[in-house]
Amino acid sequence: LPPPSTGGGGGGGGGNLDSTFYPTMTPTAEDKDNTSPPATTGQQQPPSPSSPSTPNIIEEQATTKVYDWLEVRKQELNDEVFQSITKDGVNYRSYWFQYNDFIKALKVSNGGRRGSITGDPKHSFYLGNLGYEWEYGVINIAAFLAHAMTSSIKYDACDEFHTDQNTDVDAVKTPSDEFYAISNSCGQYGFNYVDYHCEEDERHMECAVDKNMNLQATTSQIYPSAPPPLSCRPRSVSESYTGYWDVGTGEEMVVFPYENSFGR
Repeated sequence: LPPPSTGGGGGGGGGNLDSTFYPTMTPTAEDKDNTSPPATTGQQQPPSPSSPSTPNIIEEQATTKVYDWLEVRKQELNDEVFQSITKDGVNYRSYWFQYNDFIKALKVSNGGRRGSITGDPKHSFYLGNLGYEWEYGVINIAAFLAHAMTSSIKYDACDEFHTDQNTDVDAVKTPSDEFYAISNSCGQYGFNYVDYHCEEDERHMECAVDKNMNLQATTSQIYPSAPPPLSCRPRSVSESYTGYWDVGTGEEMVVFPYENSFGR
């Protein structure tokens, strides 16, 4: 301990400074020639300072706390977060979005170069570095799940699906008709996806349209006779137009051209 200040100040304690011994900062004359540590007498010595922790070890201090925090709330997350809603407004445990799968994905996307798919640390899911920063990770997870709940988990779908119905007014016969244009894959609610472009400063990353691409979504809404997942394919020689999906019959009808809301 450092010696007490000898400057003026309120007195108290009545200690005798002259008779009190305080450690010196340098060896005294009698032990200058013997500066080796004193011999131990069976008393356990404190461990020598270790080298600074590596970034990975420091990072694990935060991630471990995050995963522990999530595990304690597993049931609560399953009951309140990973919940989907049927077309009639009934809640049910999501089929596509599960707690265990979320944890697996989180571990893949977190962890710097060890977890980044691109190999760039900035593309990893941040859960904190130092141990006391784990709450930043929890906040990031809350923001991510809140967005996922409104755009994916709620509908139990990880792809865009048919929502724009009865877009060709000439084909609708009754108010109860539920027709979905097959060309919704090209755009819904007046949008034409082929016209989408990156911002000017990111235009160099834009991919050219592949007119020969065959692509089908994985998920769609889950209810009886629901329209199938969206799909895109090149037009065949025998196919001059696309039709619509009739929820009433649970069939795709291609007897006449059926437009989406953009007119395709």
